[in-house]
Amino acid sequence: MTFCECGARLDVWQQAARLCPRCLFQLAIDSNASSADHSDPAHDVQIVGPLGEGPRSIVYLGVRGRERTLVTVKLIHEALAADRFCERISEIASRLRSTSNASFQSLIGAGVTPDGQVYVVARYVPGVAITDYVAAHRSSALDRARLAGDVCALVEGLHAGHIVHGSIKARNVLVAEGPDGPSPVLLDIGVAGVIEEARHRVSSRSDAIRVDISALTKLLVDFLERPPTTLLEDVGSAAALAKLFRR
Repeated sequence: MTFCECGARLDVWQQAARLCPRCLFQLAIDSNASSADHSDPAHDVQIVGPLGEGPRSIVYLGVRGRERTLVTVKLIHEALAADRFCERISEIASRLRSTSNASFQSLIGAGVTPDGQVYVVARYVPGVAITDYVAAHRSSALDRARLAGDVCALVEGLHAGHIVHGSIKARNVLVAEGPDGPSPVLLDIGVAGVIEEARHRVSSRSDAIRVDISALTKLLVDFLERPPTTLLEDVGSAAALAKLFRR
């Protein structure tokens, strides 16, 4: 059995490099930061470990700077035009900052590793995927409906700010506990759309918004678990719910 220098067990594909994915990525961003200025989003980032992986990317948890700010670093597996990708992520990050909405995960920026893989650095947001949250808390129909209304309002706010999410799904909608109770937070805003642009699959704004609305509808149906007509019969706030579903 072979282990990485950090103690992680290596599978047969990693043994040649003698480094686990976490250490390989740390080596890549350290090499990048050493030759870059301090505007590089990965400057002073120390990778803690992986948070999750999908078919197109892997997301790491990291700490950044002297303040030890928690961040996420999303490494995109496929090769993309780095300059254009970083430019578009920077534009979206600027728009998100102008909203001043803490319920939108802020983007710090994008960069490229020495071997040409692009990555996105964002603020880390603690929380639980919305479908897991309502299941774990056995949330009532009314509580689920209130969360649904909050999610709709967040997506509406994004579109009003001329930002399209592009990847609305349960793992990108977290529920975080705050002083005023549970509230949803949107993650990974705009990144999927930029990846599609890099593949030269550019949709009109109206088409992109329709994709967001379709994905949002599917998510709400999944976690509300029951059709709107049945839900309206069970709760007292029928007028508010009717307004939500009309939206």
